[in-house]
Amino acid sequence: MTGLASSIERRSGVSLWRQIADRILEGIANGDFAENAALPPEVALAERYGVNRHTVRSAIAALVQEGVLRAEQGRGTFVLSRKRLSYPIGARTRFSTGLQGQTTERHIALLSSSTEPANRRIAEALGIAR
Repeated sequence: MTGLASSIERRSGVSLWRQIADRILEGIANGDFAENAALPPEVALAERYGVNRHTVRSAIAALVQEGVLRAEQGRGTFVLSRKRLSYPIGARTRFSTGLQGQTTERHIALLSSSTEPANRRIAEALGIAR
């Protein structure tokens, strides 16, 4: 199993095909898969990520649907030449880390703020129960 295959987490709550689609998006963002170039064959990607070919096919189909890849029967799957941000979701996803290397400008806007009293169960868990 390669380092890439070990990054696929089984039983994580995120489907395998989505994790692979996210890895492909990361690869595009990092330049591992060049724009307008062909993606490796499904069999090679399946071996790379340690899954079966049908799981890779589902990931590719999702990325085709999202407009990231173009599939041509008999020719292969190609990376479209659009700049897109990839933001994979994981157990400990950080905003700045997720966008690292993809953009130089980041802006945050606080949409609202409020203070609410904790219910009894939460207050006890926090050790602030009266």
